[in-house]
Amino acid sequence: MGILKDLFKDYRFAVGFILLCFLSFLVIASFFSPYDATEWLQVPRDKPPSWSHILGTNSKGQDVFWEATFSIRN
Repeated sequence: MGILKDLFKDYRFAVGFILLCFLSFLVIASFFSPYDATEWLQVPRDKPPSWSHILGTNSKGQDVFWEATFSIRN
């Protein structure tokens, strides 16, 4: 436990670890996507961000948030 505590004293390690955890979370979340990443016109097109579409939708009718998680997984 002492080694881990010493590592977190260095801000570079702490930032890198948090970033790695966040990216890992997005990769895991991509497996539970409600939309298929290869299908078009699944949601309304060109909508701004809202509670149902966190980053909005694109002109192909895809949810931008789930597209981003899928691209991180790849």
